[in-house]
Amino acid sequence: MRFIALLTTALLLMGGCNDAEEPNYLIEYPISMSSMAVEPLASPDDPLAVRLTGTIGPDTSYWFDHAVISESASTYEITLFGIHDIDPAVFYVATLVEWRGREFLKQPPHADTVRVVFHQPDGAEMVETVVVRP
Repeated sequence: MRFIALLTTALLLMGGCNDAEEPNYLIEYPISMSSMAVEPLASPDDPLAVRLTGTIGPDTSYWFDHAVISESASTYEITLFGIHDIDPAVFYVATLVEWRGREFLKQPPHADTVRVVFHQPDGAEMVETVVVRP
């Protein structure tokens, strides 16, 4: 039993135990995009390319973290999330963090039509419909 207690203490010390009082300066936020481009016609065997363009944030304290993608043969839905570092002790460059055509690929199988949706933070949606033909 004493061995397990010593091992647990050693692992906590080596892992840098987080102090519960330490503030968390990293805030997750939903990302908005200004445009979405999708080819209107697709082949049933090829992936569908969805190109998103927009601003991630007003300075380098904002960055892309992850995409939540929901897909089926007839739908492909994308929601983006970023991280904003609000640590007052860190200086960030005041330059727009932009995406100029980041692509996401929906792999086959596809239905006869595929509804592609990008979810905006305010609840709005950008929607395109792709017709799939051999």
